[in-house]
Amino acid sequence: MNWDSVTLYVLAGFGVVLLILGQLRELLGKVAEVVSAWHELRSSIRRNSGPQRAPSSSHQSRDNQ
Repeated sequence: MNWDSVTLYVLAGFGVVLLILGQLRELLGKVAEVVSAWHELRSSIRRNSGPQRAPSSSHQSRDNQ
């Protein structure tokens, strides 16, 4: 094994590490966007479903009598 081989292995190793770190960064960025969108969707559903409650069946039967 000579210094040229060692240098190439070290450069290849750094390249692989940088590639993995870059992919992890992209993945974590997408996960953060998905979590944010999920929270926004849930809060929107809560806001829309809160004031529009349907009357219960017991109230309807009293009104019809």
